[in-house]
Formats: sequence, C-alpha cells, structure tokens
Amino acid sequence: MDLNYFSGSTNDLSFNTDGSAINPGAFQQHFRRDSNLMGQLFQNDPELAQVILGNDLNKLQEILRLRHRQRDQLRRQKEEEM
Repeated sequence: MDLNYFSGSTNDLSFNTDGSAINPGAFQQHFRRDSNLMGQLFQNDPELAQVILGNDLNKLQEILRLRHRQRDQLRRQKEEEM
C-alpha cells in the first residue's frame, strides 16, 4: 500500500519530509474508521496495521519514517538500474 496516496487528502493526513505523519492521531483514526483500508493494510503491511490499532503514536511515527526510508532506497536503486 502506498501511503503517499493519503498525503494529499487533507493536511491532517499529510506527511512531514521525514515520512512521519503531520498529525499522527488523525492519521491513525482515519485508518481505524475504514475497515477496507485496515484490511488492505493487514494484507500489505501487518506491522503497520498492528501499530495503527495500538496506542503508541511514537511507534507509529517510527514505522512511517522507516517505510519512507525504504521507499526512498527502492527508488534510488531503480534509478541506478536505469
């Protein structure tokens, strides 16, 4: 699941430059309220899904930053292969 999809929805669902959520509580609640999104997330990123269902916003931010770094690394690798 590409989390960048949500970055343009509202300011509350946008991301900081490091990949963390600008408003992690709103980001968490957005996912929690949408069972379809949560289902997709459990299939594609169960670790992130578990963190969203938990109560540790710091852990959520850590995972979002990690996913951001992973996406950047994959993008750089693809660019180098061209």
